Amino acid sequence: MAISDEAGRQAIKVWIEQQHAELDQKSYYQLLGIERGADEQRIVSAYYFMVARFHPDNYVDVLDPDTRTKLVSLYSRLVEGYLVLRNATKREQYAKLLEQGKLRFTVTDERAPRRDPDADVANASARRFFKLGKSALAGGDAKGALMHLKLALSVEPANATILAEIAKAESLVSGKGGK
Repeated sequence: MAISDEAGRQAIKVWIEQQHAELDQKSYYQLLGIERGADEQRIVSAYYFMVARFHPDNYVDVLDPDTRTKLVSLYSRLVEGYLVLRNATKREQYAKLLEQGKLRFTVTDERAPRRDPDADVANASARRFFKLGKSALAGGDAKGALMHLKLALSVEPANATILAEIAKAESLVSGKGGK
């Protein structure tokens, strides 16, 4: 990408500097410019859009070495985010990390033992409804999920794990209408 005027080069440099300064304060969703509930197609589209615009090779003749290093860092984080969000298992783990305030998914996080949330639901009937609710939620059926999760809660009142899933389902129902 040949940018011949100094104003264009300066604008790119300022953008890169700003993005790099904010890099550690953004989630992968924010970096890709998508919502947390984005489907795989939207994730892929956003990624390819960002790559086409901000691939470091596009600016070989425009950037000084320091700015290019920052752009490579930004690009690497975009790729990292894409690889996490595109993988359903990693994306689920990342969602839990976001709830804890962590914005990056590391090798350590990937190797961390995965705790089964179903284990927090002791009663077999409640666990059955809980699993049906989680399955419906994963399938995008927020209203169905809410129904099953409330049934689970009726068997195990005040169960924090069930309440957390209900909150997710309710936010989906109120946010986009559910199914």
